[in-house]
Amino acid sequence: LTADDLTQTIADPDLAALETYYKDNIATYTLPERKQITYAILTPDMVLDQVDLPDDALRAAYDARRDEFNQPERRLVERLVFLDADQARATLAEIDAGTTDFETVVADRGLALADIDIGDVTMSELGEASAGVFAANLDQVVGPFDTDLGPALFRVNGILVADVVTFDEARDQLFDELATESARRMIDAKSTEIDDAMAAGATLEDLEKEFGMRVDVLMYHDGTDAEVAGYPNFRAVASAVQDGDFPTVEPLNDGGIFSVRLDGIEPPAPMPLDEVMDQVSADWRTAQTRAALEAFANDAIASGAVAGSSTSLRDLKRTDVGAVATAEILAAAFKQSVGDKTVLMQNDNAVIVQLDAINKGDRDSDDTKALRANIEKQFGASLADDLFNVFATQIQQSAGISLNQQAINAVHANFQ
Repeated sequence: LTADDLTQTIADPDLAALETYYKDNIATYTLPERKQITYAILTPDMVLDQVDLPDDALRAAYDARRDEFNQPERRLVERLVFLDADQARATLAEIDAGTTDFETVVADRGLALADIDIGDVTMSELGEASAGVFAANLDQVVGPFDTDLGPALFRVNGILVADVVTFDEARDQLFDELATESARRMIDAKSTEIDDAMAAGATLEDLEKEFGMRVDVLMYHDGTDAEVAGYPNFRAVASAVQDGDFPTVEPLNDGGIFSVRLDGIEPPAPMPLDEVMDQVSADWRTAQTRAALEAFANDAIASGAVAGSSTSLRDLKRTDVGAVATAEILAAAFKQSVGDKTVLMQNDNAVIVQLDAINKGDRDSDDTKALRANIEKQFGASLADDLFNVFATQIQQSAGISLNQQAINAVHANFQ
């Protein structure tokens, strides 16, 4: 049953109803304990405007990665090797005549297509076969051509055209990559200076003036959605910082650095109702709708009326969890007797679960035997561990503890 099945309309709440709901569910609208943290941060993006990259450096980077930016024409190829060229030519003639096909020839050799797939290749990688293969059409079989393994037929599965990226086209990408790397090196070089400055008494606010770090204040808790909290290491440091901890330079995973200072701890506190009024109103309406749906479902059961849309599921096991038969529905069904009806609330819907039949399990099925064997194996391993622990404990208790004073004296002598 969904909200659309309700015949009654949920009226708009008045202020008194919202105040009551707010008080009854105050935990939902209570901020967790928060740390007031001042942090200083410096990221590569913040110093990119200080990076100067001449065209010579970009050109050198392009030349070093020329193979990446200039991909030659390639073919996706399968290669089938024969004992001699005559056999290969005869097979090709049969394929061309249509009396057989390439897949059948491969299968008759006891091979799979994956066994003869040589992937994507360039013309320079095919040797004598290069001209013939690159002149072939898609799915065409050509050959035979001599290879290191003997005469072979080739089939073209795909044609990959050449991909050429000019320097001008790659320039922006190269600049971004090189500039970011240069910015990371600049920050890495500054990190030692920043650490030394803080050791000499510089505050986080001083770092903003001297090193260009951005300083801000954050009310931090585990659920904060602040951008800086997207850095895993920032979250780890902010969660661990304690009153009196000395700020230190910490790394960020993008090559940046940061430092934090704990200014205070705010205890959990309810958010003012006027600040969360819209959320409280929406939550109240959801709660009222759920309550109305649950009552409607129970009334339908009591009166025997047909309500909502129904789905019939058969031969379900406890483990057959799916989109319709959820874990909650299956748990309820396996507690019912035949004919019982139960109302469950799932998300914002009411679900009436009726048990129609109970089918006894097959103790002799392969699944049951496998399950029984697995349980017996687990039980045996657990029992063996328990017996060993009991035996070891008994030995310790009966044998007692003795000290070898001579060995202790020898160890002490080594410390002196």
